[in-house]
Amino acid sequence: MAPTQVLPHDFGVVGTLHTVGDAVKAYDDNNGNELVYGPLRQVIVAAGATERFGIRLLHTYEAVTAASAVEAAASKPANDAPAATASSEKTDNRHVRMGTAVSALNLASLSSDVIDNVVPIVWGFSSDGSVFPVEFALSTDAADDNLTTKDLELFSKIWDTVKGNQTLAGALGISLVKYQASGVECGTITLPFDFVETVSGTTRSETSWSFGAGEDEVNVLALAVGDTGAQSFCGGGCYYPPCPPPCYYPPPCCGYRRCW
Repeated sequence: MAPTQVLPHDFGVVGTLHTVGDAVKAYDDNNGNELVYGPLRQVIVAAGATERFGIRLLHTYEAVTAASAVEAAASKPANDAPAATASSEKTDNRHVRMGTAVSALNLASLSSDVIDNVVPIVWGFSSDGSVFPVEFALSTDAADDNLTTKDLELFSKIWDTVKGNQTLAGALGISLVKYQASGVECGTITLPFDFVETVSGTTRSETSWSFGAGEDEVNVLALAVGDTGAQSFCGGGCYYPPCPPPCYYPPPCCGYRRCW
């Protein structure tokens, strides 16, 4: 299978992603759980990549995008015509994850030593199956975090799995699990799961997943809280997906394995 093509980062394209609410709705309306808990998990498990890659719901970080748009507009020439490749290649802006927070950084403000270690950690799919970087991090091992031919072959298999539903193909991305913050997404910050009851909203929706080699093993790494969707918590704080697989590892209850 031919490896997936990786496109240059484009901050403008990243800014066109769904808001988190719209991303959750797209996921729920298109039975995203069936895809994530079934075929996508199987593809990643079959590739032996459960410790490297996970799946996450792609969405904008409104506060980050708005702040960076002002900077980009200020640096853009008045006669600069719109173009599909305009934005980050000129502004050097990146969404950079630092632990549990995401910030907009301009690479031009960083030293060359630091820039060499800023690597993509989340990718989204274009309509033709190529991938584009969405989020970055300061790598602890840039050589290990850079994509390999084997990784890109896996990306092609993931694309073949999701391309039948273009809405989900545009809403789901691939993440490096080691950099995925675990907890409740709250704007640009990911709070510990213990804080879930303090976040306003009536439903809790899954936004990030990793997989284990065990049968049907799925780990929910992050949640978003809102007022729409079909997912919720039970009173004891343990998470139940709408259609639970035979074995489930709910992150709010660390070390707890529930089997049906």
